[in-house]
Amino acid sequence: MKGSSKGADDQEGDQRRLCLSALVGQDPQVRIEFTIGTANRKCGTQAQVEEALRFAFEHIKETDVVCLGMWQKTMDQVGLNTAMARRILAR
Repeated sequence: MKGSSKGADDQEGDQRRLCLSALVGQDPQVRIEFTIGTANRKCGTQAQVEEALRFAFEHIKETDVVCLGMWQKTMDQVGLNTAMARRILAR
């Protein structure tokens, strides 16, 4: 049961994220998007971080900004996230 509940929470969170993304896309104001990793729930691996960044870049306007928190203690997150952003935006 515990696993199915988590899956339902994840699905509900994904649905909320899609709805909010649609609203952001319709707003003419410049936005700073900052809960890219869904409050760190979906950033347990580098692949999840990249997917969160990809989702953000695919759902914001060209004038919007992505603000991503990083912690350099155990790895070069600045370098990793910069490389991910370059890969995503190069497509």
